Amino acid sequence: MKKFLAIAAASALSVFLAPTMPTLCAAQYDDAPAVERQENRQSDLRQPHGHIFYIAKKVVDVNIFEDMQKARYLTVTGEDYGLAKALLDKVIGVNDKVSEAYLLRALCLTDMGKFYDAEKDYKAALMLEPDNPSFYYFRGVSYLKWGGTRNGYGDYGSARNQFQKALEIEPLYIDAIVGVGDSYFAGKNYTQAIEQYDKVLAVFPQHDVVLAKKDDARYAMQKAKEKRDEEERQRQLRQRIG
Repeated sequence: MKKFLAIAAASALSVFLAPTMPTLCAAQYDDAPAVERQENRQSDLRQPHGHIFYIAKKVVDVNIFEDMQKARYLTVTGEDYGLAKALLDKVIGVNDKVSEAYLLRALCLTDMGKFYDAEKDYKAALMLEPDNPSFYYFRGVSYLKWGGTRNGYGDYGSARNQFQKALEIEPLYIDAIVGVGDSYFAGKNYTQAIEQYDKVLAVFPQHDVVLAKKDDARYAMQKAKEKRDEEERQRQLRQRIG
């Protein structure tokens, strides 16, 4: 039997440090007359400052592995999407064939609300690895979030389509099954959402997250029924009183 896919993340890495600009210390001039202090300052300023930081046109010494580790950790933990994106920009600038770098940057951009830019990176990742189910899954998650930002008028069917593509490649991809359920839930199709959640609970009956999602779907379905019943009652009342 196939093992269920799990999404894991590596962590940790050292940050890129640049030398800092030297500063002049006024204390060293305290015993000198004012004019002499001024002359000393001017003299210091005329010295070559070899440690002043400057922006190089191209970064040559880049450790892609370490940058990827750091970016992966920052992305998965949600600690700093901006820094993660900067690291991934650097990685892709050195090697534009690293599919995971595009995926991670797409995840950062999605959570930063930059969905159009994220979509470009999802496509780039899929061009490099068209049979990777995780890429379709996370693209589907992006579509769900994208739809939610447009006052609920997003195309949740597109999200479901991405989850189903992931399941075509890996039928036991639990997160993708849950994703299909979430897409139905977002579209207020609670019955079909519960059907998808039950597929997972049949295998993992104590899955807390899915149990909570099923409870939410049941509650939303009940509230929707109450609303429909009240609307029907009001309609009948209007007919009765003319």
